[in-house]
Amino acid sequence: MKVAIDPDGDVLLVVGSNKSQVSLQVSSKVLSVASKMFKTMFFGQFKEAVELANSTTPYEVLVPDDEPVAMIALCSVLHHVEFTPDLSVLNLSDFAGVADKYDAVKACKLAGKAWLDHICLQIYGMSGFLLIRLLNVSYIFDDYQKFKNISKMVLAHPDGCQHVRDFIPDAVGFPDSVPDTFATLRRDLEDIISERLMDPVTVMARGRKWYGITDHTSNKGGLSSCKHDVAKSYDYTWELTELGLWPITPRKWNLDTVIQSLAAFKVGRMETLKSAHSNTVAFWYMHNTQLAKFFIISSSQQVSTTAFHYSNTIVKLNSMTEPQAKRLKLATPGNVVVDPDGDVLLLIGTDNSNPELSIQVSSKVLSVASKVFRAMFSRNFREDDNPDAILTLCKVLHFDTADLATTHDIAKLQGFAVVADKYDCVLACIFYGRVWLTLFWEDSCALPEILALAYLFDDPHTFKKVSATLLLSGDGVDAIRKFQKTTSIKFPVDVCGKSHHFSLFTSSFINGQIDALAKKRSNMEQMEPLDSTEMFPRS
Repeated sequence: MKVAIDPDGDVLLVVGSNKSQVSLQVSSKVLSVASKMFKTMFFGQFKEAVELANSTTPYEVLVPDDEPVAMIALCSVLHHVEFTPDLSVLNLSDFAGVADKYDAVKACKLAGKAWLDHICLQIYGMSGFLLIRLLNVSYIFDDYQKFKNISKMVLAHPDGCQHVRDFIPDAVGFPDSVPDTFATLRRDLEDIISERLMDPVTVMARGRKWYGITDHTSNKGGLSSCKHDVAKSYDYTWELTELGLWPITPRKWNLDTVIQSLAAFKVGRMETLKSAHSNTVAFWYMHNTQLAKFFIISSSQQVSTTAFHYSNTIVKLNSMTEPQAKRLKLATPGNVVVDPDGDVLLLIGTDNSNPELSIQVSSKVLSVASKVFRAMFSRNFREDDNPDAILTLCKVLHFDTADLATTHDIAKLQGFAVVADKYDCVLACIFYGRVWLTLFWEDSCALPEILALAYLFDDPHTFKKVSATLLLSGDGVDAIRKFQKTTSIKFPVDVCGKSHHFSLFTSSFINGQIDALAKKRSNMEQMEPLDSTEMFPRS
């Protein structure tokens, strides 16, 4: 089967073997911009580079060891091509694996995190085998919070540590210290919970600490006898048995289930305990339920710290080898090199003889991401666009986002959105735009702008949230209509063309929603206030 990710591509990646083999037509230039490994392969001194340079037809490169689905996903992301991923844990794991293998993690990070976020919505109840795959994905894409949350679930799972040990040999780059950290913390958690569960039995056997007297056989003041102690111990172990906590076998337990069982402990079943003692036991279980949660959360934090400390150390060591002169060149005012091998110089500014900014880029990368750019390169490029917005756009399209710090400035985000929409690059920028948009979730001063940006970057969560806020606002609907007349952002707008399968709202639907918001607001204002005596009648 042949998949034309770039119909004009000069390379055919033959992925897989036998019946599952797939040929992917791709651009060597696009892949080389996103990955140093591909750049060395296609433009270095290797055999493939020499033969590719002399080939008049798409050059075949065999990659039989990779999964076709994962390579289709990788090449689609790198070419900014729309695709419908099979949202499964194993496919995401394979995608992260090939991104890591071909040194394209930086270019795939936002897409990988978005895929991971979606899968984690159904994470509860997953097997240890799948959890370890997600743990590795979160590590590859540098998602600390997801790594921490998944670590907690792995620690709670009875076979989690063993799955980590089994997976490590196949996980290139995963810290070797993590399995030992998991095993140590799991043993500590098992010991703590076992000791806590046995404490009441030990106390009841001693008698003196439980009842606050020096002789547990004394019957002064109606205090308990040894027979009473036996009855209490029986009731206690019976309740633990009902909850699945007796006999105490912590290695077989899911610790999340243990926490739920501790919270469900019924002190009332222990009829032989006096009320004062029952309160003591109730407090003990409430305390230990919280304590167990605390230990598991603290342990997951420790695992995350261990793994990401290792990762950050490697990153720092690698960054030390980068030539300092290159950094200075990239930072030269007025002349920015996004692609050192780029064949196009974008001149930004109103004065053609003295542009405000020039950006060296790859025409192939921009053409793959945008039909507008493809048409433009038949003539000279001189525009009066916002230089900062164009620079951000070019860096995003070339996967050079490491030094792009998103700021809490709605005007800058709007400027970026305008040029992304103008040059038909919204799909290519969608993940970056969504990440930037999260900074404005609590901003109540620019709700119409946020609503338009959420629509443009196809963010239904933000769109729904802001819509509800505008509905409750007295002038929310009027603010939307006013914004529509003055903004340079096309709102409503067809998100990424008619074929964009992620699009949730058409233009007519958005207009209908605005009318619906106005109607609902009007109905709410016309409602007669209820008499408080009717709502809360006196008896």
